[in-house]
Amino acid sequence: MAAPILQQQPSFLLANLKADCTTKPLLQRCQDLVKVINDYPAKELHVIFPWLVECVFGSLDGVIAGWNLRAISSRSHGYNIVLEFLDPSGPMMKLVYKLQAEEYKYEVSISHLPGPVKASIQEGVLPDCSLFHNKLQFAMSGLLALSILHNPFEFYMFNFAHSLLTVKCCPPGQQGSCTDSAFFVLVDTYLKYFLPTEGVVPPSPFSDSRGSVTAPSPRSLYDCKWRVFEGWCRDNGHIPFQCPVGVILSFLQDLIDRRKAFSTIKVYLAAVAACHVGFGERTASQHPLVCRFMKGARRLLPVSRPLVPPWDLAVVLEGLKGPPFEPLVGADLKHVSLKTVLLLALASAKRVSDIHALSVHPSCAQLFPGDVRMILRPNPAFVPKVVGSCSPIDLVAFAASPVRTYIDRTGGFRRSDQLFVSWANPHKGKPVTKQRLSHWVVEAIALAYTCQGLQPPVGLRAHSTRGLAASWALFRGVSVQDICAAASWSSPLTFVRFYMLDVSAPPQSVSFAGYGVHSPSLLKHHIFHQPSATADPAAQEIWRSETLLQMFVEVWLHHYSLEMYQKLQSPQVKEPFSPTEEHVMVVRLLVKHLHAFSSSLRPEQLAASPSAHSHTSPLEEFKRVVVQRFVQQKLYLFLQHCFGHWPLDASFRAVLETWLSYIQPWRYTANPQPDLSRTVPDRWGSFVEENLLMYTKLFQGFLNRAIRTDLVNAKNALMVFRVAKVFSQMNLPDMIQKGEQLFLEPEHVLHHRQPRGFMTPSQGGSFLSSRQRAVPDSVFRVKSHLYALEGQDCQYKQMFGTDLRGTILRFIQMIAQARQTAKRISDHSMEVAANTSFMSWFGLGSPDLNNTFAGCEADETGESVKKTHEFLDRALENLCQIFKLNPGQLSQIISNLGLSQDDVNYNQLPDCVQGDGGLILTDLGRMQIINGLRRFEIQYQGDPELQPIRSYENATLVRMFYRVSTLLNHRFGGHMNALCSRPDFLGRLGRHYLARPAGTTRLTKSPMMRRTLERSRHPGLSLRPLASYRTLLLILLLYLAGALVSLGPLSSTLLILAGAFLHGLLLTLLGDKLKSH
Repeated sequence: MAAPILQQQPSFLLANLKADCTTKPLLQRCQDLVKVINDYPAKELHVIFPWLVECVFGSLDGVIAGWNLRAISSRSHGYNIVLEFLDPSGPMMKLVYKLQAEEYKYEVSISHLPGPVKASIQEGVLPDCSLFHNKLQFAMSGLLALSILHNPFEFYMFNFAHSLLTVKCCPPGQQGSCTDSAFFVLVDTYLKYFLPTEGVVPPSPFSDSRGSVTAPSPRSLYDCKWRVFEGWCRDNGHIPFQCPVGVILSFLQDLIDRRKAFSTIKVYLAAVAACHVGFGERTASQHPLVCRFMKGARRLLPVSRPLVPPWDLAVVLEGLKGPPFEPLVGADLKHVSLKTVLLLALASAKRVSDIHALSVHPSCAQLFPGDVRMILRPNPAFVPKVVGSCSPIDLVAFAASPVRTYIDRTGGFRRSDQLFVSWANPHKGKPVTKQRLSHWVVEAIALAYTCQGLQPPVGLRAHSTRGLAASWALFRGVSVQDICAAASWSSPLTFVRFYMLDVSAPPQSVSFAGYGVHSPSLLKHHIFHQPSATADPAAQEIWRSETLLQMFVEVWLHHYSLEMYQKLQSPQVKEPFSPTEEHVMVVRLLVKHLHAFSSSLRPEQLAASPSAHSHTSPLEEFKRVVVQRFVQQKLYLFLQHCFGHWPLDASFRAVLETWLSYIQPWRYTANPQPDLSRTVPDRWGSFVEENLLMYTKLFQGFLNRAIRTDLVNAKNALMVFRVAKVFSQMNLPDMIQKGEQLFLEPEHVLHHRQPRGFMTPSQGGSFLSSRQRAVPDSVFRVKSHLYALEGQDCQYKQMFGTDLRGTILRFIQMIAQARQTAKRISDHSMEVAANTSFMSWFGLGSPDLNNTFAGCEADETGESVKKTHEFLDRALENLCQIFKLNPGQLSQIISNLGLSQDDVNYNQLPDCVQGDGGLILTDLGRMQIINGLRRFEIQYQGDPELQPIRSYENATLVRMFYRVSTLLNHRFGGHMNALCSRPDFLGRLGRHYLARPAGTTRLTKSPMMRRTLERSRHPGLSLRPLASYRTLLLILLLYLAGALVSLGPLSSTLLILAGAFLHGLLLTLLGDKLKSH
């Protein structure tokens, strides 16, 4: 009866939690969840985990909002509850670790992945990211129903990161800053926790004695071994999963009697221990009798292997340099194939199965001009022996040239995208098998010996290339971590125990006598004193840091323009992508944390040689490569997309600051330089070279945007000033210029420079080189960076070249024009402020109550314009410093504009052409309007009485006075016309009171239709000024003044009317003199 209950209990628990989700408050729900996480076993929590993640972060399709973390601010109820529950050390993460220890998997449909990733997978090409390798779950319905299997930590982080891409649902009245939201704070907390600048990542609560979460077991291998044990137990009458320890020992003894290797027996024991019920709290493999038995088995079955190379690498390489392998163009295709596969095996230290999976498909093979470099990737359908070993093979010239020749010579008859195909009939052009590829490797080694008249060694094996290549790499100074990464070894101990050879000793054909304590013991001492993956808890815990970073980068940055995506991987579909300002702010937070994390690398490790990197911890090694390996390319494409598609408004400031944060890593060091010095330390020169496009290409993109914006606007002027200030830092322009010069060096110079150093796989090199320099050549580094980001056919435009200099000079002219316009606006604003004095309340100020400068927005007056003038002044100064313009050149540029005639030009029309419907603006005319250089004399052409009611007018009085004045004008209009038409004094007096403000106007400076250029205005009475609050206040004050001198209302009214008449009479008599004055 117990089994059915155990099967139904998880669903019962899930039903209860779903019911509580709609009835209980957030605090009580979190408290209940904490109890459930602490009390229930992982088997039952596994069922509720997907629902709980969806309940918190919302569904991936955006239908369910979840807790809506992006709308919860510090002023919201439940803010602290959410942060505490989702903290890296909180209950939710405890649940994740609890499930992680049990190896559960959770599906995510590829339809929810970012558009480029989804399109790439549907094309059959896996992205170069471990998050997607060996995790595809195929369905019967085809590629569209594919899903990714994530472990609990990956599943949690994917849903958390994806919640940023869904539409934000903000309740009314809760709009606030995105940096104050619970989501933004959690991103900051996770990055600080998993990318620590001090110490290591704290271990998970469910860990073994080494401080690490239990690694997944190879279930497919264990199933095979367990079935063998089941068959043995069935033949001997035992129950496999409940048998006593004596039965297990008998089975192991039977394996020893059958001469199985000790490593094979260990696998059998691990399979039995994984499925057996165990003995109390111990597994079958931890029983004392089993442990004693395995110690004895190790003594009976010692692992023996040769400690010297089975063949001489120098002899083989010398043989490959002559006939029949050379020259490559004229050599037989068989010998070209043998040489290519052997060099590839030696340069990569890969298994034959990994080399067999390499593809020449355009998405998998990337060739660089001049055969200086080549990147080969395996077929995405390939399942490697070791998870995560599908890393690309990055070759330099000595191995890239034979591979390129082989691809060219087999291109005419190849019938498969597999790299190595058969040259012999009847299978010519078809892919070869792994066994045939192994024969090629052995045959190439043997032929290299025989062509020199030497006897090939006996017992050659293709697998020997791995140990030999890795041992030579260690001998040449490559770090152990880089060797293990390239060869797909999880621990340096694997290399030491099974593959490491003494390459300083003679090959195996020489007498073994005398081989003893010199080089091998020193090399082993060197290896065993490294922090290995099994000895250092950080090596086991760093996978969380890498997973978190890869998830954030793939979800937030893996979106870019179609042109760039087609250049790199040629997708068929493009997902429209428009990041929000909040999205960009989160990306900037990620960039700042990455720089702080990377800059926390100890200086002695930063400047150390590759051999010294073997002494670093895994976390320190991760810091060294994190920016270039994980972020650079995707962030560049993300920013390039934003530069090209973001609206031309002030919200671009978020993108701008993200860019400026990335190109200034020195701001996030532990001890940043004081801002007053504004000098970039020399040690950042390599960063500038490795990120040259981030500086030059994006600067040109910003320049193209700035030319099209209104620089009189203070926010746009501030952005120009920020960019100019950053690029004017001491040493930075020189570093950028040096990087451009390195890229522009001719290809033939590259091969005659100082020898390009020995490069580790992480630096884009191979394991074989006879050169001793440890730092890669700067020219090669810069070229590799540009080719990787822009493709092999990129047309680079120099930032300090002659082509861009013309654009810079034009931009400086625009800044000078905008600065002059800002000054004119400021002067005009001061004049208006002077006229708008206290006396203007009494009608003695300027009659134009809507007096703003033409072409100026409402917020571009006063202090804002003063800031604009200051920003543009300092931007001009910084740009002259960047591009080395002296004051004389700047004065010449400004004088060429004719700014001294600015006032004359301002009264002219913008540049237009005459069209059928009137004047049409040209591009030059639009620029003149944007920068305030010229303007149209736009005036109101309607009835002044029908203008919109102003804030300083009483709406009821305006409407009432309009009806009264309309009635009077309609009844006495003829008499008014006759009075205003008289040329004498009475006519002038009538025109003063009855004429409309604008009179009869001919608009020659406005691009309007011809039929609206003239409009007749008839004289009439206007009572609208009486509806103004200031007029009413003036009348009230006059009545109060009359009351103080004992005047009644009637007397005061007569005096006010008499005063208004005398005022008009005086203005009429002295009108001509006042106008001339």
